[in-house]
Amino acid sequence: MKSNSEVWIVSDTYAPSDISTAHLLTKLVEELQCRGWRVRVLCATPAEAQVREDSKAIVRVGLGGEYSTMKRRVFTAVTNVLMLGAAAMRLDRPAVVLCLTNPPVLPLLLTEIAQWRGFRYGLLVHDVYPDVLAAVGWIKSRSALYAMLDPVFSYAVKRAAQVIVLGRDMLQLVARKRGGGGSEPPRTPN
Repeated sequence: MKSNSEVWIVSDTYAPSDISTAHLLTKLVEELQCRGWRVRVLCATPAEAQVREDSKAIVRVGLGGEYSTMKRRVFTAVTNVLMLGAAAMRLDRPAVVLCLTNPPVLPLLLTEIAQWRGFRYGLLVHDVYPDVLAAVGWIKSRSALYAMLDPVFSYAVKRAAQVIVLGRDMLQLVARKRGGGGSEPPRTPN
């Protein structure tokens, strides 16, 4: 790997948030930097606080503040995804962009931006949609909505140049979404 290779990580959350995903991403950034990658993070401003960064490696966009109502939470989430997408459109062509599966619309958006802008796109899978919605009982796995959403989210998984899954249980599910072709995604023990 070249010492000047650059990776952008795009996520709705990052440190100092106490969400486990933020902690995991912080550790991932540190590990990639130890391996010689130049890592930059594009994330939404955390709701906990408006954070001032000393480093230009972290670019925060979006809305912060309190999530006092569900209406406000949905509005903030939609706005943050749109602002993350707009910021991703302006990235200089990096070696790779690594996107997370949350919020679920983000990988769909990044798939198209990556193709349009011509950069490699990787996917770090935390949740598999719409399967997770069926698992928690929000939709039925045999419903028309599931049948409509499944190919949409499978498309984002198939288009990724690299897919990283967390744990062995995700491995088979993601392999099915990718159509069984190609190499097995790397698996991080959970």
